[in-house]
Amino acid sequence: MKIGDTYKFFAKFDKKLVKKFQEQFGPVSKFLKPGDTFSFKCARDGKCCTNRFGKDQIILTPYDVARLRTLLKIDSTEFLKKCACLALGAKSQFPIALLKYQATEKGNKCPFLTNQGCSVYQDRPLRCRLYPLGRAYSDGYSYFYLAQVDKNCGINNSRRYVLEEWLSGSEVGPFCDWSDVFHLLFMNIDHEKYKEIAPELKYFFGFLMYDFDTHMKRLSAKNLNDNETMAITLDIAKVYLNKLGLVKQNNT
Repeated sequence: MKIGDTYKFFAKFDKKLVKKFQEQFGPVSKFLKPGDTFSFKCARDGKCCTNRFGKDQIILTPYDVARLRTLLKIDSTEFLKKCACLALGAKSQFPIALLKYQATEKGNKCPFLTNQGCSVYQDRPLRCRLYPLGRAYSDGYSYFYLAQVDKNCGINNSRRYVLEEWLSGSEVGPFCDWSDVFHLLFMNIDHEKYKEIAPELKYFFGFLMYDFDTHMKRLSAKNLNDNETMAITLDIAKVYLNKLGLVKQNNT
């Protein structure tokens, strides 16, 4: 899937689906289709980087981890130990990596938030890169929505953006593309069979996708860029799912 698929999605958009998405993803103030506009101005107060709990936590994609660990000059193993924790989705049981927040007297904060702002801004995760937009999937289609943001953002001296302008300026292309690839991998799993396997096998699946540098070392794969690393990681994940007999028959 590509960003342009939102055209297909909105062709069949209806109110019942809106309600379903709101129940699943929380407060949504506006759903966006190509050509739609929204107003926003970053208050630069760091509030969107602090006190995030539950559904509001930052979920990292494997590509997010790849970009961040490259910037930080550490491998994926060290990144997972210091900056993230692996968990299983409450409903899907699909392995996800959650950004590990630092405790403060006022709650918690992103480990990359400094007095000068975001220290990893150029390689920030997709969730942060899209803000104040969110992105979700339904029936093979992706869509963007305007999430409810802090009252100080987008009210005074705000600028009006066209959806495509915001996505282009935020350079979400490769982040969205790799997010789609791993989402498609999940959709191709036989979910009934997946639910029956042991949690240990599900967590190992997570480490295959997120601790990719361990596998690159075993394969003696050196000097790979992030895209090459993701491509090999995807192949390894597919082999693992096939070994467990979890791939849908019509997708083999």
